[in-house]
Amino acid sequence: MTYLEKIREAKTLKDIAHILGVQPKTVSFLLYILPEEEKYRSFEIPKRNGGKRLINAPISQLKMVQRRLANVLYGCVAEAEKCAPSRRPLAHGFARPRLIGTDASKNKKRRYALGIFSNASLHKNRRYVLNLDLEDFFPSLNFGRVRGFFIKDKRFELNEKVATVIAQIACHKNELPQGSPCSPIISNLLGHLLDVRLVRFARKYNCTYSRYADDITFSTNLKDFPDALAKPISGKVSYWQLGSSLVKQIQRAGFKVNNDKTRMQWRGSRQMTTGLIVNKKVNIRSEYYRTTRAICNRLFSTGKYYISDPENPLDGLNKIEGILSHIHYIKDRADFREETEKKTKPLAIRKLYRRFLFYKHFVALEKPLILTEGKTDPIYLRAAIKKLTDYHPRLGKFADDKFFSAVRFMRYSDTINKVLQLGGGTGDFNYLIQTYKKNIESFKFKRLIYPVIVLIDNDEGANTVFNTINAIKKSFEIKITHKTAKQFYHIHKNLYLVKTPENGTDPKSCIEDLFYPELRETLIEGKKFDPSKKHNTDNTYGKTVFAEKVVRTKADQIKFSRFKKLLDRIIAVLDHYEGQKQSLEDF
Repeated sequence: MTYLEKIREAKTLKDIAHILGVQPKTVSFLLYILPEEEKYRSFEIPKRNGGKRLINAPISQLKMVQRRLANVLYGCVAEAEKCAPSRRPLAHGFARPRLIGTDASKNKKRRYALGIFSNASLHKNRRYVLNLDLEDFFPSLNFGRVRGFFIKDKRFELNEKVATVIAQIACHKNELPQGSPCSPIISNLLGHLLDVRLVRFARKYNCTYSRYADDITFSTNLKDFPDALAKPISGKVSYWQLGSSLVKQIQRAGFKVNNDKTRMQWRGSRQMTTGLIVNKKVNIRSEYYRTTRAICNRLFSTGKYYISDPENPLDGLNKIEGILSHIHYIKDRADFREETEKKTKPLAIRKLYRRFLFYKHFVALEKPLILTEGKTDPIYLRAAIKKLTDYHPRLGKFADDKFFSAVRFMRYSDTINKVLQLGGGTGDFNYLIQTYKKNIESFKFKRLIYPVIVLIDNDEGANTVFNTINAIKKSFEIKITHKTAKQFYHIHKNLYLVKTPENGTDPKSCIEDLFYPELRETLIEGKKFDPSKKHNTDNTYGKTVFAEKVVRTKADQIKFSRFKKLLDRIIAVLDHYEGQKQSLEDF
């Protein structure tokens, strides 16, 4: 049964609680017992163009329920869209990725993320671009509108009691709060009527329409902009007044316009939509990129940075990482096709972003970093460290019944894979090792408080890594082979190699060899474990299933004593680096 079918059949609070996967008493407590003033934490954040924005952040328990409600509603929308004709999206804010185009480089359909880029791209290279803003967007979506929508909308038509419970979960002080996980999806659902009316209105006058949250944009290549949408105010060239017909359409949908933020941009001037330039192609403001580049140069030279106030340097790298991620996201999508077709050098922002990510993960470490050959090894090692804290307390410990790891594992996200060219394969490790010295030496400020450990299986796949290190480190007394049994191999500065312990007469090994045979022989749905496979076959299951359904679920019962020798090698790296880091220049 689909989410949409389940929610339509729901009759009571208990039914909704089961759909959300929580206890009915939990929902009842949050809605009817917990005092209203204890449900949210209120604070203000600065707006991009000045002023303050009030954020009402729900407490963790309520946030969990709201997030699950949001997931259910997103699922309902996806199910409804499958049954409807394919249409261009009108609302680009708070939307999940969907099939809206074709990847030209691979000539196949792919998922494109809806956001400020997709919104802005609809209005590039136009004669006129009109931007307007809805006033009090979230506060205007009150309890009654939310409840009434779920009762009357043809996609839902929910039971009145169920609609009431949903509105109670979603609303705070009679409005959708900014800060709730379910406010974005509900605001898009309620804003759909506005979108339908305005896109029809725009087409009537040969204009393009889109909305990102409370930002609305119309654009056209007509010689004269339609007066029904907007016209210049006499004597004030830069000021335009919205047409009364357009204003009525907005008001009929239950919204009102913030007249102070209405602006017309025409060809020959800088045209912007949702903070992005749209004159020829979607792009970042050049001064924004130059400022960011200067901030990064300051960080790489001194280890400190500030955004606007030199007297108040910022702690941590999250702020600058968010800025770089945003710039890279926009420019990567705007310029990828051009870069591919011309076979030019990588984009400047990609090189800057790559340099920052290298700095973050390998220079300014907050913990020792371990790079493994994939996503399953960290599951094994975390479980082993957690079980063997008495044996190696330096790798992790318990405090107030909560486990705290003293090491970090590289998470191979899409960004790390694409920008840093690290996905956990030995080929990626080979590239990292070959370029590590050059990359490290490019930074004036070298924090290097903790070591970086490349941990690989001592099997055939490691040969290329061994050969690369042997070529770089000609000073090694004995070249690295499958048989050599050193605890670690120091490569450069804070970079080390550790391989899985050798196996007796046949030294080749993999990390799965550290589990006892009886665990490796665990059957899942009648299938045997094959450590050479990542995924399932007809007769076997691979590493992913073994990690998730065997190691993770049985961690408390597993004997990890065979992991001690591998953990000893990690500790040996920590000891060696602690003694050497005071004289890094001598490495």
